[in-house]
Amino acid sequence: MSAADLEVIREEIGRAEPANRAEIARRVCRALEWTNALGEPKLMSARVGLLRLHRAGLIELPAPRWGNGNGRALTHAAVLWPPERPLDGRVDGLSVCA
Repeated sequence: MSAADLEVIREEIGRAEPANRAEIARRVCRALEWTNALGEPKLMSARVGLLRLHRAGLIELPAPRWGNGNGRALTHAAVLWPPERPLDGRVDGLSVCA
């Protein structure tokens, strides 16, 4: 991404009315001509990119309107690994599971 693209994004953030992330993504796609093979705006890619720029501190996005969409807090499931067990024998005697 060039400095000129970043400046265009900042300008579109300032112009967005209503000032929400969806409208900003639409404006940025239009301004930078981010379209797919059918000529449709790449809205989800734009939203992901805008969020990454926001998290990197390069742009300032408005707060999300609705949170994560399902009303529940984001939780991560605990990763459950099988218990460790010692191996007997030599490494070259191990078989590979497919």
